[in-house]
Amino acid sequence: MDKDRIDIFLDHLEGIPDLDYDVEGIVDRINSLQRKFRRELEQTLVDWSRDTLQSDELDRGRSALRSMVVRLGELAQSGTADPRDTVGPFVEALLAARDRARANRRWNEADEIRDRLVAAGVEVRDTPEGTSWGSA
Repeated sequence: MDKDRIDIFLDHLEGIPDLDYDVEGIVDRINSLQRKFRRELEQTLVDWSRDTLQSDELDRGRSALRSMVVRLGELAQSGTADPRDTVGPFVEALLAARDRARANRRWNEADEIRDRLVAAGVEVRDTPEGTSWGSA
């Protein structure tokens, strides 16, 4: 399997976090990619085994497979992390600044903060109990 094929496969994997907590979709996508990868890998290994002039090809295949498995593990770990853990402190700080602006009747500043959060994919909810947020 050449580097271009590996890069294409890894590019497909990078789309997994875009499924926004659709666990069934993520599992289906991983299963589909796994089947596609397995077929491609099997064919590549068969091709390599037929080519007796290239003695290091099998080692290269194993190395490529290992790098893909490691990358898949990294993506699985980072893709399942709750974004609130990563961006939460920043969003909370901006919401606190927005609350202060609202308390001081600086409506334009408060609206600007809200608009920028919304543009970044953060849903801001104002309730009688206070402000909360989530992903849009």
